[in-house]
Amino acid sequence: IYIILLLLWSCSWSTAANNNNNDDNDDNDDDPWQYDTRHAGRQHIMRHHHTQPSDCDMYMAPSSIPHSGWGMYTTIPLKEGDIIQPVDLTIQVHDTGKHRKTQNLVYSQRLPTWVMRQYYWDTSVTDAMYEAKSGSTIIPSYGMLANSHPGLVNLDNRGVLYHTKEQRRKDNPWIGSYTTWKNQSFVVTQDLPAGHELFAEYGDAWFKQRTEMFGYLPLSRDYAKADRLLDKFETLCQSSFQKKEEEEAEEESSSSSYCRDLWNVSYDFIQHYNPEEDLDEESEFTVSRMGNALPSTLEGVIKIQTSEYGGTAFHLQPNVIRSNDWLRDEGLCLDHMEPRELLLNGNNNNNNGGGGMGAFAKRFLPKDTIVAPAPLIHMHKQHLQVLLMDKDYRKSTDYHTIFWKGHQLLLNYCYGHVSSSVLLFPYSPVTNFINHANGHQTPNVGLRWSSYMSQPDWLSLTTEELLSTHDDHAGLMMEFVALRDIEQGDEILLDYGTAWQEAWDQHVQNFTTATIKKEDLDYIEARDYIVDPLPTVKDNGFQKKALPANLMTLCWIDDDTMKVIDKKKRIYQWKGRNSRRHKDQSKAQECWIQEVTEVEPSHHSSEEEKKSGNHQGRKQQQPQRAIFYTYTVKIGKSNRKNNKKSGKTVVGVPRDAMEVVDRPYTRHQYLRHAFRHEIQLPEDMVPLKWRDLEEPPQPYFTKFAAAAAAVNDENDENDEKDDTLSSKIDKDKNDCGLYMAPSLIPNSGLGMFTAKTIPAKSKVFNGDVVIQVEDYQVNRRLRHWYHDITTTTTDDDDDDDDEKEEEKEEEPEWHLHDYYWQSSSTLGEFEAQDVSSIVPGLGMLANSHPGLVNVYMKPPQRSTGNLHRSLHPEAGSSSQYHDVHYRSTNENIEAGSELFVEYGDAWFSARTEAFGLLPLSQDFDDSMALLVEYFEQQLKKNWDQHSEKKWMGFFNYEMKQREKRIRREREKQLKENNGESEYPSEPKEFDKWLRDTQIRFANALPSSYKEVQYYLEHGTATVSVPQHAVQSIDYLKEHGICLDHIQPVEVEEEEEEEEDESLTFPSRSHRGAVAVRSLREGQIISAAPVVPIRRHHLEIWDANHYVDQKKAGTPWFLNSQLLLNYCYGHANSSLLLFPYSPVVNYINHHPTKYNAKLQWSTNQQFNKKELLEMTPDELMLYNKSGLVLEIVATQDIQPGDEVFLHYGMDYETAWQEFQQNWKPPPDSEQYVSSIDLNRDWLTPIRTIYEKEDYPPNIRTVCTVPDLAGDLNHHPKVTVVEPNQRYQATWFYQSNMYTNLDKAHLCQVLSRYGGFALESVQPDLEVYTVSIEFTQDDDDRDEMTTTMVFTNVPRRAIQFYDHEYTSDATALRGKDQVFRHEIGLPTDIVPTVW
Repeated sequence: IYIILLLLWSCSWSTAANNNNNDDNDDNDDDPWQYDTRHAGRQHIMRHHHTQPSDCDMYMAPSSIPHSGWGMYTTIPLKEGDIIQPVDLTIQVHDTGKHRKTQNLVYSQRLPTWVMRQYYWDTSVTDAMYEAKSGSTIIPSYGMLANSHPGLVNLDNRGVLYHTKEQRRKDNPWIGSYTTWKNQSFVVTQDLPAGHELFAEYGDAWFKQRTEMFGYLPLSRDYAKADRLLDKFETLCQSSFQKKEEEEAEEESSSSSYCRDLWNVSYDFIQHYNPEEDLDEESEFTVSRMGNALPSTLEGVIKIQTSEYGGTAFHLQPNVIRSNDWLRDEGLCLDHMEPRELLLNGNNNNNNGGGGMGAFAKRFLPKDTIVAPAPLIHMHKQHLQVLLMDKDYRKSTDYHTIFWKGHQLLLNYCYGHVSSSVLLFPYSPVTNFINHANGHQTPNVGLRWSSYMSQPDWLSLTTEELLSTHDDHAGLMMEFVALRDIEQGDEILLDYGTAWQEAWDQHVQNFTTATIKKEDLDYIEARDYIVDPLPTVKDNGFQKKALPANLMTLCWIDDDTMKVIDKKKRIYQWKGRNSRRHKDQSKAQECWIQEVTEVEPSHHSSEEEKKSGNHQGRKQQQPQRAIFYTYTVKIGKSNRKNNKKSGKTVVGVPRDAMEVVDRPYTRHQYLRHAFRHEIQLPEDMVPLKWRDLEEPPQPYFTKFAAAAAAVNDENDENDEKDDTLSSKIDKDKNDCGLYMAPSLIPNSGLGMFTAKTIPAKSKVFNGDVVIQVEDYQVNRRLRHWYHDITTTTTDDDDDDDDEKEEEKEEEPEWHLHDYYWQSSSTLGEFEAQDVSSIVPGLGMLANSHPGLVNVYMKPPQRSTGNLHRSLHPEAGSSSQYHDVHYRSTNENIEAGSELFVEYGDAWFSARTEAFGLLPLSQDFDDSMALLVEYFEQQLKKNWDQHSEKKWMGFFNYEMKQREKRIRREREKQLKENNGESEYPSEPKEFDKWLRDTQIRFANALPSSYKEVQYYLEHGTATVSVPQHAVQSIDYLKEHGICLDHIQPVEVEEEEEEEEDESLTFPSRSHRGAVAVRSLREGQIISAAPVVPIRRHHLEIWDANHYVDQKKAGTPWFLNSQLLLNYCYGHANSSLLLFPYSPVVNYINHHPTKYNAKLQWSTNQQFNKKELLEMTPDELMLYNKSGLVLEIVATQDIQPGDEVFLHYGMDYETAWQEFQQNWKPPPDSEQYVSSIDLNRDWLTPIRTIYEKEDYPPNIRTVCTVPDLAGDLNHHPKVTVVEPNQRYQATWFYQSNMYTNLDKAHLCQVLSRYGGFALESVQPDLEVYTVSIEFTQDDDDRDEMTTTMVFTNVPRRAIQFYDHEYTSDATALRGKDQVFRHEIGLPTDIVPTVW
């Protein structure tokens, strides 16, 4: 044992003394993605040289490491220090972890693990540490195809020899579409014979992080220590031999036996050391791993020690050197191509891989030659997706807005197909330099699957199977094959496919018509920035121009390089080394130059600086200078608003400790408008099971204009969007999923039922339109003044008039009053002074139940439909609010369930006369809690013994206790809040309210003890509705009408063959209704229950005063509400009918292609015929629904066909007359819609201090958190000036984006962050905003208070038009905006109407 310990100790000591490189390796053990590029371990002397083949210098063949796939072999001898050929490119990927988390959140699904994670290199290897906040480097060829072995490393990654110079942004459509990291090189670290396998340095950390996969493999230090152990063992064993021969002259076998016994004991001790008990895994000597590097027998030791190659690593890998004949038989040539620079001309669009470079034939290649094998990394398209969202997107569960959607640069080097989610990245040498053969060139190579592929069975897997079950290694391979003879020096060209070419052509078209921004013209790379001295943050006489915005200065400063000058003022003197080359990159930090001081060369300069002048940054050529400078810098946090830097001031920092680098995300590859598209695989190479995209998604090219690039999305969209009409149809809808049938709530008319199970938190069917009604009460008052009539109710707006006017004529309230939604919920609050929202579909047809709400509203999207009032007569003729939809709550909705939306408890409380004292939502919750308490009490005793008497006793006791609690709470509030309370303040009012509240609560409870268990089992709310609010599907089919035969889509306006422009009619903001499934002639497309209203209800009036009739004078009529365009009516009738079933309001007019008609429903359950015999006045007094129209197919309609009605000849004539007389409103050319501004999420919002202001119709609205309570004592509020000015940091509150309840008019004071404009930088600008509001004060009537919020994200700031300036409210004249009802056929209009 003593000898063994002596061996181990001497080995450890020798290693520590003689192999310092291995100690340095430990620094990276904590980071699995940090690769040490230094070679560690024993140098092995090679003595055998093989004949090199004349046709290929590099082969891909099975690796000598078992089960490790392919390896790379040289067929020519290589010398230490040689740069191994061919060199290749490097691709940087950024923020993959962040974007993946974003996708998991937005799409509510987890992506499969990315295989590429096994091949990452640290960005420091390629000097790309500052490219992005988080980055990784992809190095094909030797960085991915070459294997690694901790004890046999013979390649050193030397990074990129030089970068391709970035082109100017303003005139290059391919800018940012290729990597500039070219000539990635590896250097041979030792002489290698022909046939030797090449091993790159992955780093010990890489293997340690994969112990579960590889086991306790020896690391580089373990092989080195094992080699030293064998050397010591050989020395000890030989000494023993000599001693025994001299003293005892025993035979050699005895000496051998002694050595064998000694080795067996030593090996057994080391080999059986339990790795699980190795508590100090990070110690200098790891016995368990080293044991796996040792031979098990003495013969093995002798073989290693006497081998001409030597070393334990070679002992474990005996086939590291192969014969060239074996390589020709078993391998594939890798160096038929070499990268070269291109001579670009105007006809070149070879941007993929190119950037001024291409792949060229190294030798003559006959037709059908495998020009290059291409092993592949498989991935999902979404692995490369880049989603830009607000910084608080993870906290927001109510509404996700995607500001921009794009892809990593790596996409341009991948192969795929528009019908598949699979992407393939080739990683063999030079293949990523192969350019596209454009229209002026002919491809000379094609693609095919390789017969050498290790996993051909993967081609029969589905996309999900391929990506989910094979996520830890590559297995697919294709080949580039010569289509004809290729001469030496010819460029290798491939056809990238039609989809790629079309996307590129579109990108070029968009780019050439784009406006070039100033920052594009001022852009300069750090490596081209040669300035001496460097500029300060302000002009101090040394500089003429400040540091460009895309650059920043880094300083290598830490506590070891500073000494204190003034601790109080935090001023320090530089005392460190002069060269940053000795500094760890992690110690670099941004610094701001305050002053520049000229010094003599002898001061603060190294010998190198004296010889060459100031060091000006890595790989930057600098002019020879005899003048030297030191710098006073600030380090630490910066305040970008006023350029003041907090932190420390350091004096005397030499230039050699500083570096100018590109700011993250400012280099060209991070531009949002850079071209992105995968290379197309041939059709015959795409397996059917990979074609998981039913229709081709929209091209991946990104439009240059920011407004066009903005994408608003929600977490229900799981796939790429597609603009083709057929792709928007859910093809798996053969059976109806949504029905209209009698509601299960008694006397509640019709309801909506789902015929399919709806998962929790999912979108419920289709979105619909929202129609805003402006100032209904004001218009009603002005109309009454004009006609000298009064209403039956006192208007809430007329607060100044206490005298009731004499009633001369009664006018009933219009029926739509019961269907109003708050305009804050539909984003229409700022359209006018008083706005009410009409939400057809689920918003009107679905019933509500306080305890059974299973769907909730999501706000609509606003869209102009690409209409502008200066160009399009149809502007203002349709709503700009679309896709208001509903989502299921936190529980699945069972098939057959009735859908209940939330009206709110206040809605039911206000209608007690109609519904009685119904339990409200809190009553159902409290009643369930009470029943649970009762059940638990009885269960502890004996449930069988409980009785009606016990139940009533418990019930009465709890009711009394509940009343006492409410009274105590009211008294407490009155006392603490100076007589104010949430309860009624007057005692009589409170007593009545309390009585009603107790009755509502009691109505939610069972009337008998026998029902308690039943109520507990199903819920108090559920049992309040017959059949538990669920119908059978058979019942729905028999007694209901299908409502989802059609769905809304965006449609493009067709070009008519006729030259008559009058045949072009306004659409619903370029939206229409299309068939989901086949509809036969005569089939009901949809039922349309209607609300009857009168024409005068929709009149818009104006006057000189809106409150005082005397001041008003005579009101005058302007036009009709937008709602008129969505109503059915007849020229001879004052009655209008508004349809409110889903999607029917998207059915457009067509004079010739109409395929549907209107008729009255013959179903007596739905359509009450007696209503058709009532006069319009009588219908206004009938306050229940009962009229139902049907939209019927007049011909067979196929899925995807748009459904059209004929709106009638009166409508056509009215439109033609309007179109002929229409002229653009005055100054309409200057109008900019707030909707268009909101589409561009990524352009920074201007502050109030910037010269360029927004158009006068635009105002800014900020969504901020609710700060309830006294602001002077609020924990999150800083009091700047009591009762007048406060400040707080913005924070997210749940559901704050679902409506405008937390939205206020605001001013943007400043912005900060987001240096990389037009880039994919994930952290966008944040803002400081101020909000003014008025509040009552005891001493003064009114007081203005200002609240300032800092750190406000872009998502919280929206643009809205000022009141009465949008298309819907500003265009008033009959010659400015079109208004006309949809014509009812004369034969279905009752005579009494």
